[in-house]
Amino acid sequence: MKLKVCGLKNPDQIMQLDEMEQVDFLGFIFYEQSKRYFNQNPIFTNKSKRVGVFVNKEVNQLIEIARLHKLDYIQLHGDETVFYCRKLMNQLMQQNYKLSIIKAFGINESFDFRNVSEFESLVDYFLFDTKTATYGGSGKNFNWSKLNEYQGNIPFLLSGGIRSELEQEIKNIVHSRCIGLDINSGFEICSGEKDVQKIKKFIENMFTINV
Repeated sequence: MKLKVCGLKNPDQIMQLDEMEQVDFLGFIFYEQSKRYFNQNPIFTNKSKRVGVFVNKEVNQLIEIARLHKLDYIQLHGDETVFYCRKLMNQLMQQNYKLSIIKAFGINESFDFRNVSEFESLVDYFLFDTKTATYGGSGKNFNWSKLNEYQGNIPFLLSGGIRSELEQEIKNIVHSRCIGLDINSGFEICSGEKDVQKIKKFIENMFTINV
């Protein structure tokens, strides 16, 4: 099970999390309207993959930011279409620039998972988050039983309202394509400031196998 910690801003916390073996991805939000907007100098990690989160960003600007921050992944968290993803892929190919892509979808009770199928050839992972009017950040989880409707082939990360109090509910999720969790506001002291000890405890409870 992979773990992504998103919405990071504090350099010391970023390096502490990078040292944790179970933290696979560190997420930086490049969406100006977010309370966790990352507008600092690049922070280069040693182990964890760096993920840039974008919302409807113009393709060339996105690639410019990705190069500056030496991102490994880009997470498209807005209303990006199949056409947008193809344009992005073509631009990356023309520039001989390898970036992995995560496409996020906001989930509510009326969401039709068949709509994600046309993205399958264009992305490496999906991310399923709680649908909001502001592209995430609600701190609320959606009805996770809804995940049973996803029958696609692309692995996904689960996001939206994940917090320590829901550990047992998370453990009860059984889906062959769920390969990890994306945590953010449920592990914060305030916006952008993570509770590193709380994350460490969560990792111990969720990822440690009792022998």
